[in-house]
Amino acid sequence: MITMDDSNIESMVKKLYDSGILVGRPEEVKEILTRVISGDSVSIVGSSGMGKTTLLLALEGLLKELNYKCIFIDCGRTRKPEEIRPKLGSNKRPIEEDVLGRILLIDGVHRLILEEFPPHYFSDLVEAGATLILTSHEPLKRYDFGDRDIKFLTSLPVVRLYPLNEDEAAELIRIFAKSYKCQELTKYTEQILKFTGGVPCLLQAVCSHLAAHISREPISKEIEKVLLPLVKMYYVYILDGLTPREERAILELAKGGRVPREDMERLKERGLLVGREPFCKGFQEFVSKEYLGTMIFTHSASSYTVRVPGYPPVELSETKFKLLKLLYDARQGETYVTFREIKQALWPGRDVDNSRVWRLVYELREKLEDIGGGWAIVTINPGYESAGYELILE
Repeated sequence: MITMDDSNIESMVKKLYDSGILVGRPEEVKEILTRVISGDSVSIVGSSGMGKTTLLLALEGLLKELNYKCIFIDCGRTRKPEEIRPKLGSNKRPIEEDVLGRILLIDGVHRLILEEFPPHYFSDLVEAGATLILTSHEPLKRYDFGDRDIKFLTSLPVVRLYPLNEDEAAELIRIFAKSYKCQELTKYTEQILKFTGGVPCLLQAVCSHLAAHISREPISKEIEKVLLPLVKMYYVYILDGLTPREERAILELAKGGRVPREDMERLKERGLLVGREPFCKGFQEFVSKEYLGTMIFTHSASSYTVRVPGYPPVELSETKFKLLKLLYDARQGETYVTFREIKQALWPGRDVDNSRVWRLVYELREKLEDIGGGWAIVTINPGYESAGYELILE
């Protein structure tokens, strides 16, 4: 094992940044290197897009330059012990011979199919002479490892990745502008920061998207129209990964409300807050103006569920599910659905009496109380041929 003093580690960190591979978080990188070179395992934690994989790959390259034997394991593709074993070496040899003195960089440990692993899999690797660098979305104590290495995993030192600050994010935009040969990107630094909040992977996606747009046509003043379709996908992904309690807290904050200290700390741990505000203005606007007024529809061959942000999912019959989706889609087009349109959509080619629609709407109204979020169905033009129903948010 190579030993290094602080000055040597500082020079290696500087080399990493001078090469342009990484931007920001020098103290975190130094801490990880110091621990790993000392032979200690470490856990890197950060929400989606914070750059955990990028950091892990950069560390792998640097450690290999220092003549360390490294093995990178992507848990998105390698999820079972029998899939990991060939990456460590030959099945014909004891695992101790393959991992002794090696650094195992395990990316996304939360994705592993944990029930298939032996109870002391990770601690056995360390006892066999390996050093582990693990990444996950949350501290390992929050995952259901059962009795699998729980004492070992929760005792690992944690290095947390937060969004880049404004100066670091601006530097990353300059790097992307040079890489994509699109210096015009730097003109929109303020707007890009508004929508990305310094999340590295989102910054990269936005800069790539914007550079491609600029290469085709001049950018309009309404840059939001160019960026929003892309960043919304990330916002929804982030929100969909929250627990119901976390989701209620972020929704309450977006409305300007207050939440318990414990929930604030939880959201800060996930990198979703800067102070008391959601991690960027674009995210806050999206949550308060759009996500609060959404329904999330999911179905399989035998199950139909609807979920409103901040509330648990509610199962519906197939017919009620289709009716609610029909009303919701009409709402997006700022219109309502007539009796005739409902019957054609739910019972095509059949002669159905209006009373059947009334009964179905009555039952769906009762279900809306369970769904929550202040949704209601109102009658439009009663007694006329154009009569129908509209879904509203009270």
